[in-house]
Amino acid sequence: MARRARCLVLFTLLLTACGGQMAVSKATPPNQSVPVAAVANHRVVKDIVLDGGALTARPPGSAVARYSLGRAKKVVLAAYSDVANGTTYDPILVALGRVTLSLKHAVGLPSYQDRLAWIAFFQQFTAPPCPSEVAPADGSYSPFFYVVILDAQTGKDALTYQTRGIGDCGGPVRGPYLRRAQELLSVPWTAVGEQPVSSSPPVYLPGGNTTPTITTEWTIRYTVPACARLHVASGGGPGPETFLVDVEVPLDPPPHCSPARSVTTTWPSGNGELAHSPTGLTSGVVENGALVTF
Repeated sequence: MARRARCLVLFTLLLTACGGQMAVSKATPPNQSVPVAAVANHRVVKDIVLDGGALTARPPGSAVARYSLGRAKKVVLAAYSDVANGTTYDPILVALGRVTLSLKHAVGLPSYQDRLAWIAFFQQFTAPPCPSEVAPADGSYSPFFYVVILDAQTGKDALTYQTRGIGDCGGPVRGPYLRRAQELLSVPWTAVGEQPVSSSPPVYLPGGNTTPTITTEWTIRYTVPACARLHVASGGGPGPETFLVDVEVPLDPPPHCSPARSVTTTWPSGNGELAHSPTGLTSGVVENGALVTF
């Protein structure tokens, strides 16, 4: 649970940097949930209004998407990888609608004004094992959820919207936020060197002698792709330690972004072994020594 909460905090900070928080009207309804009843047969069938009109989606009428449902689901799944911790994805809730985004701090992001789009909803877990946490000032707020939006004619201009609400374990009210949709990728790395190093505490032997605990420090090299940012580089798992490098990559990169860059770092391994994690689309979580992939 601590890992999931940490990921949600990091994600919120990133949203603030990349999209910003919208000024919310006092009329914003504090209690809102995933509008399941407004979606049927992968189409919006009732008007959806979130956060006092920050995001609205209307039925598409007779409009037909050029970008197929199957391809849209692949984009949605890629975007889901970046917010997977603490959320659930139901493919049924991918729907065609006419979307309008009314945001005040979305500089540089694509515009949506009654635009035919695919939208998908990711909901927080409803009953997680939560530690004791201070309740928000206004306990009537529901847990926030995510909405992924992409143009229904091109599959481009993919965005992730986070509604106003609290975390799955309570806490302060945050949002709404908007940013470019991203995917979380495990990228390949290469071990370019290793050396034994001493670590503490030492092991005490009979007779008062001591010997340091010896670990192996690996020198690791990997490439962060263009437009991407390093999400995490970490190891874990029983037996041979599994090392993974996760990066966040925009699904629809902006016109100007950072170039690809090579990174060299070090990582200790107590047993002298370091296994390569699987590469590709991932939630970034290592469980029982295995990387959770899609």
